[in-house]
Amino acid sequence: MSRFFSRALFFKESFQLLRKFSFYLIALFFLCIPFFYYFIYSDFFSFSKLIPINEFFLIFPFIYIILIPFLSMLSWANEGTFLEWLPFSSTSVFFSKWLSSSLALALFLLSTLVIPFFASFFIYFDWAIIFTATHFFLFMESTSYPCLKLSLF
Repeated sequence: MSRFFSRALFFKESFQLLRKFSFYLIALFFLCIPFFYYFIYSDFFSFSKLIPINEFFLIFPFIYIILIPFLSMLSWANEGTFLEWLPFSSTSVFFSKWLSSSLALALFLLSTLVIPFFASFFIYFDWAIIFTATHFFLFMESTSYPCLKLSLF
């Protein structure tokens, strides 16, 4: 057993997230808010002005402000007494929770790439902007999530 990571604990945390109904509400929230912001709030279909794809990514920091603490509280809820009985160190528990939550956030972010794909039927934009912004937000969630977890730990 590794000191920092346990594969069994990672699978336990991942499947525990998938069993919760609030996890799917988070996924729905993360997929719907950028869609409504870019297409409806930004007045995408007015065709009087061209909406750049950069505006699609303006809402993500605000979504992360809500989503990352909620996902962190979701993964640590009702774990106090259960974790005392496990033969894992606290760092192993932390890293397995961080990795499973980061994987969930990465899947949420990658699922929003459907929105620029549908927008590409109406306007032309550079896909390099989308991939660099996606990489930036993947890096942002992987660095901000442990900071929040350490403050709650």
